[in-house]
Amino acid sequence: MKHIFFDIGNVLIKFKLMSFLKAFNNSELDESFLNCLDMAFLGEAPEDNIIMSMNKLAGKDIFAFYEETKFKNSWIQINNELFEIIRNYSDKFKYGIISDLWCVPYKIITAEYPSFFSHFPQNNIFISYKTGFSKREHGAQVFENVLNTLDIAPGNILYIDDDFENVKNAQLVNMNAICYNIDDKASNKQLLQKIAFFYNS
Repeated sequence: MKHIFFDIGNVLIKFKLMSFLKAFNNSELDESFLNCLDMAFLGEAPEDNIIMSMNKLAGKDIFAFYEETKFKNSWIQINNELFEIIRNYSDKFKYGIISDLWCVPYKIITAEYPSFFSHFPQNNIFISYKTGFSKREHGAQVFENVLNTLDIAPGNILYIDDDFENVKNAQLVNMNAICYNIDDKASNKQLLQKIAFFYNS
């Protein structure tokens, strides 16, 4: 069976990550906070330590801040049209995730959308803070790790990301990869055509 892997941010879910973090950290992202964020993305410290460090730097609790502010209803918006496509083709493909994500948005996604990860087998979920591989830091090595872990021929994978640099890195290891724009209303129609082509290729 062929595989389709998705990025999360601005593909499966629309994020407003930086505006959320700036508001949480008193309208600025200083060097100490950014260093902590880098560690969070790569899982270089236990989750509780990362969260405590961020809370200390900002002087508030990040989960309470999320619940008590406007971000509760606007920070993350699920891409319902894309999930409809995923459900409609579930008998034709095995799905997966390759995404740079850290513990706080992961916990919020699972709380807000409990069934979100149910579409993706656990061994097909590659999230940076759990794997230690970040697309921003490790480039094509992230995709090599997926291929080596799952022992899948790269030609049997279609990868979908909103960042063209990540698309190019996936293509470097011979994966099929396409760029997706969550804000373009035509993107899902174009994606359907590309999925059909991938299925029949």
